[in-house]
Amino acid sequence: DVLFEGMPEEKALMYLRADPEKLDNPVDKYMAATKLAACHSERSLDGLIEAVGLNPENLINRITRRKALEALGRRKDKKSLPHLFNALCFDDEPSVINAIDSIAQIGEPLTDEQCNQLIGAIDSSDAQKRCVIQAHTRLRLTTGRHRITALEQDENPLVSGAACAYAAQ
Repeated sequence: DVLFEGMPEEKALMYLRADPEKLDNPVDKYMAATKLAACHSERSLDGLIEAVGLNPENLINRITRRKALEALGRRKDKKSLPHLFNALCFDDEPSVINAIDSIAQIGEPLTDEQCNQLIGAIDSSDAQKRCVIQAHTRLRLTTGRHRITALEQDENPLVSGAACAYAAQ
């Protein structure tokens, strides 16, 4: 929070909602999401949730959305979960990975539907597979056991190692 003491919460919310093309310094939008991660108000949480819906066609919006997804995990509020699960469908892999990690950080019990959505995200790159496996390990989920144990022999040692750690748990 010390890094952003010159940016009050209200100003961060304004930057977060602004069109990056109209900001003197478009990076302020990204910095605003970082600032709001350290805030504790309902307004700042709502602002971060709103940022999950930013149009990813603009680079600043895309990286701000990624930061908002990460920040929601640090906020650890279960109100964020539906928005994080919606992000699992994004075609921006870093956003999906941030959403998965945030779901695990929040640590709330998941519904069967949410468990199915989470294991469905394993059908992607090795980095995303590893993240899904790690989330299952951290949340102690068993619903994806068959999909994960099949990856114990994966050629990528990061994927197979994560799968082995899951099995060992």
